[in-house]
Amino acid sequence: MSRDTGTPVTGQPTPELAPASGAWVAQFLAHFDAMDADLVVRGFPPTSPWWRSRIERFLRSGKKRWVLRVGRRGGKSSTLSRLLTAWILWGPWSVPPGDKSQSWGILERPWYRFAWI
Repeated sequence: MSRDTGTPVTGQPTPELAPASGAWVAQFLAHFDAMDADLVVRGFPPTSPWWRSRIERFLRSGKKRWVLRVGRRGGKSSTLSRLLTAWILWGPWSVPPGDKSQSWGILERPWYRFAWI
């Protein structure tokens, strides 16, 4: 993995997350933004423009790993919890009829390790 760009060692993003398949990104972000707006109406703070731009940039990059260096009170827990929820609900996959989807997320403190299982 390139330290500067975060591109996979092969130089190629995974096919399902490739920038060329960016149609799902716009749809996913529309769902994320609608969820965020609903949370704001219910009294939660909005996702900051900084976080929103970083989320979009990461999703469009096709990278598999996202390293975040965010200081104290930077909105890590609330933003990543929202992102995980949106990812589980509206990520780029389909569940065939008759199958049941199972998704697990881990947001670990104090190092804020984030994993999809």
